[in-house]
Amino acid sequence: MILHKGYGQETDDYISIRDQAELRETVQWLEAHTGRTASTLAEPGVMVRSPGINYVIGHGRAGTVEDRTPAEFVPEFVSRGLADGDTIWIISCWAGATSGYGFAQGLAAEFRALGRTGVSVRAPRNIIHWNANGPVLVDDYPTNAGLKAALAAITQGQDNAWRAYVQDLRACIRTALNLAIGTDAEGTRRRVVNFGEARPEDNKQKYLQGMIDRARIGPPHSATLTEIVNGAAAHPAGNPVVGRLRWAQELRSLLTDLHVLHSGNAAGQLAARTDISAAVLTLRTQITALWPAYSHDYYDAIRDLANPFASRDEGWVTFDDAHPAGFVH
Repeated sequence: MILHKGYGQETDDYISIRDQAELRETVQWLEAHTGRTASTLAEPGVMVRSPGINYVIGHGRAGTVEDRTPAEFVPEFVSRGLADGDTIWIISCWAGATSGYGFAQGLAAEFRALGRTGVSVRAPRNIIHWNANGPVLVDDYPTNAGLKAALAAITQGQDNAWRAYVQDLRACIRTALNLAIGTDAEGTRRRVVNFGEARPEDNKQKYLQGMIDRARIGPPHSATLTEIVNGAAAHPAGNPVVGRLRWAQELRSLLTDLHVLHSGNAAGQLAARTDISAAVLTLRTQITALWPAYSHDYYDAIRDLANPFASRDEGWVTFDDAHPAGFVH
């Protein structure tokens, strides 16, 4: 069994898109090396008996995998035929943490509580990545000129893709605005002016306030409202990814409302969804295209370094009946 959450979900979170590209490589590597077909959490699957290995791949944090505790994850194994003596590998950062804090340790305890014997749960004690050339285990990320260049390259690529995505959304908004103003001019003016008023103060003072004031006077004009859309800026955020995603949500909301003003709720929602899906697909394509070079230039390069990495064996912890507290190997 190779179990994962899937990697085709529509999202404009470019970090998640990059993570999905890595997950795809992980799954493809495991399929190629085991001869088995992976399945998602939403699909049926069958666990294999030892010496075969059952793999679970997902994001880990604070004793969870994919935001689920060991107890919440147990039904996934039971429904897929968990049996005494099975071997499970958890491909998730920090899943092998000990002292009661790790997902794998908690999962092994849950299996014992169910009366399952001989089940072995293996997981990385710290950080793990897994690309087309196999696992990369690390206690901390190293740095050198080559790794810095790889990070800079993907950051620049992500920034370019994100800016293009925002411009795609603005273009869709301009088209929807020109349609909506012919159907409901006052509603269109009100929605776009409210959007402008919600911008950061410095953005309004430097660029928007005059446009907003003009937009309120006389009949609504698409040119003035379009200037507001073109000049609007996002609110600053401590986390740039969070800030960007919030900004995209505001733009998508404006686009949807304008389509609804023109076409009514059902048709407007559908038109907006079509526009957004096309823009997100372009973003996904651009971000995914960055992955192969980054995977090689960053993760393969890290794998070649002797330090600060633990060796492949020393980076794993196994929990079983004989070692409920885990043993490193």
